[in-house]
Amino acid sequence: MSRSAKKSDPDEATPSVLPQPYPYHDARNAVLLSDVVEGLLSGRRIFLSGGAGTGKTTLVRRIANQLVQRSKHVVLAASTGIAACQLRDETGIHNSHYCQGPSTLHAVASLPRVEMPDSNRRREWGRRKLGRAAVIIVDEISMVDRVTFDRFLERVEPETGILVVGDFFQLPPVPRNEEGLPDFAFYSTSFADFELIDLQTVLRQAEPHFIEFLKDLRQGRVNAAVLERTQREFDPEYPVLFGTNRQADAHNQRRIDQIDAPSVYSACQVKKGDREEAAQWLQGHTRAKAILQIKEQMRVLCIQNHEDLVNGDLGTVVDICTECEPGTEMPYWIDVEFDRNGLATRRLNPLEFQELIWDSRKDKEEVKFTVVQYPIVPAYALTVHKAQGMTLDVVNIDGSHVNFVPGHVYVALSRARTLDGVRLRNARGLAAFNDSAVLHYYERACCFQGRS
Repeated sequence: MSRSAKKSDPDEATPSVLPQPYPYHDARNAVLLSDVVEGLLSGRRIFLSGGAGTGKTTLVRRIANQLVQRSKHVVLAASTGIAACQLRDETGIHNSHYCQGPSTLHAVASLPRVEMPDSNRRREWGRRKLGRAAVIIVDEISMVDRVTFDRFLERVEPETGILVVGDFFQLPPVPRNEEGLPDFAFYSTSFADFELIDLQTVLRQAEPHFIEFLKDLRQGRVNAAVLERTQREFDPEYPVLFGTNRQADAHNQRRIDQIDAPSVYSACQVKKGDREEAAQWLQGHTRAKAILQIKEQMRVLCIQNHEDLVNGDLGTVVDICTECEPGTEMPYWIDVEFDRNGLATRRLNPLEFQELIWDSRKDKEEVKFTVVQYPIVPAYALTVHKAQGMTLDVVNIDGSHVNFVPGHVYVALSRARTLDGVRLRNARGLAAFNDSAVLHYYERACCFQGRS
């Protein structure tokens, strides 16, 4: 594969003309796992894309496992801490001799915050950290901005294979320019080096008309007849999806305050690391709460896979032990009656949440933080960011007071298994929730050739 001769300057303005993407593979027939693995080991740069529920995470797990089985060093990274934890939960991949991560892209590559200048010393340290990697996998590329992406590439050896994964029609990077527009990674001139594999078979939903509706919505087209079917009353047993943490927290608190029962509080217990730093890590890099308010009859959401419970299971608190473990502010147990068939009532105990890092000098995994908390959160509201990756039976969305950005509506609606599971209010202007620059990129990459 040829590489661009011109190197992108991370600090130059966003280009007004999109670079021509590398020719794509049509994955409608099949993606041969061995071809992808061999391509990465030969230093190719690949962009694995596809709409929500097309099996991107499953393919990443198979690729990473095959590389590790062949004793190839793999670095796994994601755009955010929550995305990294989700990647670990969904793939079961974690730090080992041949696998570093999942962790944030900033952590694995020693990247500064985007508004801060880079330095030769930091770049050299990042190159050393990534130096032994045969392949680097970056998940949720849609949330990585161009400056961060270019700085990351400066730290990668030319012979290292790179797999970036995600869907630019989903969650965008935080806008940092004066116009308030997202600075997507595909604006980098180096993104033209990435060969596109587009997954098109949807696995999450089975209804053909709902699948087509979501495909159209992803591209900014709205089927009015199908949309009309989603206009119905909210189901109070399921979460409302919001665009910001503030909105979600406020809605959760309103619903909790309406429950006529005493509150019990569970404060996280830090077993390793600085208490304040560990609590901040828990709040920013997982879905868990540093202080969890609980009431009987409160609806809760499971946020961690454990035994036969999975991330996204919904239930109702039916009993709480008000006595706390000695030396903690944490109740002994919480009984939750889960909705899913076969689960019934489960007695939950606190679980450990850990921040794991790989010490290359010791060649072993080290624990930076260990924090204990219950793996549940209030289930009346979630942000779209925290719902990404989940599959829900019912999704409630109110478009009138939600600060959605392009990509949010598509992500929110695609959490549902069926069209009957979508509860949508005030859908005016829904077609506007699509970024024209993203559509332009995929059109030029020929993803939608013959499907316009």
